[in-house]
Amino acid sequence: MTGPKIILDCDLGHDDAVSCIIETVRAHGDVWLVPVGPLTNVALAVRQAPDIVERVAGISLMGGALGPSNVTPTAEFNIWADPHAEQIVLAWGAPLVRMAGLNPTHQLCVGPDVIARLRNHRWSSPTDRACPSTYRSDTSKHSAATSRSR
Repeated sequence: MTGPKIILDCDLGHDDAVSCIIETVRAHGDVWLVPVGPLTNVALAVRQAPDIVERVAGISLMGGALGPSNVTPTAEFNIWADPHAEQIVLAWGAPLVRMAGLNPTHQLCVGPDVIARLRNHRWSSPTDRACPSTYRSDTSKHSAATSRSR
């Protein structure tokens, strides 16, 4: 199968996400950023290293919702948690920004190979590991942790 290469190895001598983003973009170029939470780290990376903007091919993010949301009836968590970061990221001038609402995320399936790679990755903290451990490849069933958050 062809397609983009997923870079999971952030063993670049940094323990924080901002440095990881900056160094990964500088090392590889033509990178698609795919944040799976609030955009705080991406916004900080752009502020700390504006040179990375021209090396990013695009950004694909989950934010907002069409219909019921997960924080308030109209506010989706990733945007609600840091609206200032969202403004920075959307205004940075990345050539392509793909923004999907909360609702499509319940329709996307990830294969067992990607889930295994995420689960086996050397995460720097238990919080970082929470995301890949929470979801299953069958998106019609969410773990107890996800169900409780709704």
